[in-house]
Amino acid sequence: MAKQLDSIKEQSYKDWIVYASDDGSSDCTLDILLRYQKQWGKTKLSIYQGPKQGFAKNFWSLIHRVKRKDTQYIAFCDQDDVWDPEHVKRAISSIRFNKTPCLFGSRTQYINQDDHLLDFSPEFLKDPCFQNALVQNIAGGNTQVFNAALLPLLQKIPLGSPIVSHDWMVYLVTTAIGGKVFYSLHPTVLYRQHTMNLVGRNDSFFDQLKRFWFLLQGRFRQWNTYNLQCLEFISSDMTRFNQEVLRRFTKYRDQHFVFRFIKVFRLYLFRQTLKGQLGLYLGYLLKKI
Repeated sequence: MAKQLDSIKEQSYKDWIVYASDDGSSDCTLDILLRYQKQWGKTKLSIYQGPKQGFAKNFWSLIHRVKRKDTQYIAFCDQDDVWDPEHVKRAISSIRFNKTPCLFGSRTQYINQDDHLLDFSPEFLKDPCFQNALVQNIAGGNTQVFNAALLPLLQKIPLGSPIVSHDWMVYLVTTAIGGKVFYSLHPTVLYRQHTMNLVGRNDSFFDQLKRFWFLLQGRFRQWNTYNLQCLEFISSDMTRFNQEVLRRFTKYRDQHFVFRFIKVFRLYLFRQTLKGQLGLYLGYLLKKI
């Protein structure tokens, strides 16, 4: 926690404030927050009590606390990670000239509990779009920065909604409404990996096996069902093309085996890697998407 807060303080972009939501921590998190609040002042660091319904609902509660008139940009951060000093500046430079809703995200560099550098998250080279977002999130929340124009659309999705992951939902909403997504291959966040990660890396052999098990157990299908429920709140804001993609995906995923595979295949939904795409095809065949 302290290292993340220190990395925020060291940002080259200085016009920031922190909203921190303590979601019922049992360690020294709240003590650290209170210490930094005393140093920085309550106008620089506000502390809230989270809803205690999981990490996604905790982040979503903060989205509902922010008022559009009070900010130009919003960035997520996780307590275990460390921002590069240029993270915020680099993100804002990518999206600052856009008045329409837009989102920045990037790769990360993994570090361990002792701050030793490990490796990088995968490179995603295909263009971000709704047909990708329906089946994959490409940017971790700890890298995401978005402009205030996106905020009212996110706030249309109530806190009580079945949000699988806050960052995936932000990517979904941005692409669904025809907003712009800027994905940087340059890592701007050190992403700490340890045994207590609620959501960690997903590209190692073990993690891929775990995700394959999730697929077989129907967890991805359940996640997609939840995402579709959330998208109903912004359906009128979506582009006509994406409305049609969503309508067909919702319909086709429940059809007979042959029709389901052929018709969903024609929607050109895609994941960013070959392994991910093969897993998507398998999900079509097994009715697990």
